[in-house]
Amino acid sequence: MTDEAFPPIGTSVSRSYRNLVTLQRPQYGLTDDVRAARCDSIAETTTVLMRHPAESLDDIACKLAVLCDRLRAEGDVVSENGRLTLLIAEAARADAARLAVWVGGDDRL
Repeated sequence: MTDEAFPPIGTSVSRSYRNLVTLQRPQYGLTDDVRAARCDSIAETTTVLMRHPAESLDDIACKLAVLCDRLRAEGDVVSENGRLTLLIAEAARADAARLAVWVGGDDRL
């Protein structure tokens, strides 16, 4: 996940995605309590993002970006099933991005 391709602000999913990207930026020298609070904030923001319905193809791409990032972070991309799961998620993410461009500016579902 990067902030280079932030989706337009306007939906609950896009706002949650932006918050999540900000929260996940590397931070060093944190105390255990601050690190725990940060992890709790990441979990809460991820839950909010998950619970809000997608209103656009950009929202779907955001959710898939989070899924792909989490799959990579879990480290299960060494197994055949883990690699295939990540490949499927990446392909779906690319499809959503391609369709968002193809559909144009008004891709509300």
